[in-house]
Amino acid sequence: MTSTIIKEAIHHGFDDAYLLPIIESKNDAYNVKKILPDATSVLLLIKKHHPYLSFPESSMSVQSHYPTYQVAYHLSKSFITKLVDKGVHAKNANELPLKTYASTAGLQTLNNSLTYHPVFGSYIVIQAILTNATPHSYRIPKNDVCSDCTRCIDTCPTKAISVNGIINQSKCIRNHVPVKEIIPDYIKVASGSSYIGCGICQSVCPQNKSIKKVEPPKDLVDSLDISSMLDIKNNKVQIEKLANIIGKNEVRPNRALATTCLVACNLKEPKYLSYLKIILSTYISSLPRSYAAQAIGKIGMSDAFLYEVLKKEKDPFVRIEIASALIEQ
Repeated sequence: MTSTIIKEAIHHGFDDAYLLPIIESKNDAYNVKKILPDATSVLLLIKKHHPYLSFPESSMSVQSHYPTYQVAYHLSKSFITKLVDKGVHAKNANELPLKTYASTAGLQTLNNSLTYHPVFGSYIVIQAILTNATPHSYRIPKNDVCSDCTRCIDTCPTKAISVNGIINQSKCIRNHVPVKEIIPDYIKVASGSSYIGCGICQSVCPQNKSIKKVEPPKDLVDSLDISSMLDIKNNKVQIEKLANIIGKNEVRPNRALATTCLVACNLKEPKYLSYLKIILSTYISSLPRSYAAQAIGKIGMSDAFLYEVLKKEKDPFVRIEIASALIEQ
């Protein structure tokens, strides 16, 4: 049964699979019996992806992880249905500690906190399914592949990685999104033109040197077009396109617009000013308005417009950003 399930998982579209023993945990959130009472194993599914080459200047960028995660997630759901149809008890278990389970399969987590596959490097997406199938044991390597290498530590733009491999989550760009929190200025600047995440620690890692980079898909590039996303009169279709590729949770309208304003702020391109003016003076949500004000301050605009908007603005945070923009002039 074990070898059959693994073969079927790969035939279904995954690139590797492991059927692992259950790890006992005192953490109630990881109580597998609450998810699947007769669970005896965790099926760890691996979907590889290739890092992207550069995006055009007119577009934001995103790591290949995000489109691949959507593919892997839906593949996992359909594979669960297939297993159940064959009489196997199976349920999604992505809430389990996937890195811990991956380590029991022989996959290592390195100093950049990413899990590495021996062939695909860290460019993988992991999905987990609880089953009542018999688990298999795997050899666990003992070599320290990082050794004296500090490339990820040295090149991290926000110095989020420590020498002992511990990630300072408050400094990691991936953990900051313009939703409700105030993002530190150094994080904003370091994010550059990225819609989400960073990926530098992966790209400089010697363990990934054999992984080929590919051109980003045209539909992804088109969906990340900056001008189209800033055009609030016509960007609904744009938001839907991007959501279909990287997931709705990553592309909620206010977040998408605020992030694009942040990118425009970093790029300092005057061609975006006409869109930013409309966002600042007419958009309902205060979050994108505040980021539009920041961008206008960095790019530069006549004081008259900002003073006029400031008179009408009631949100205290947006007012602060408009005032800061006036100082930038």
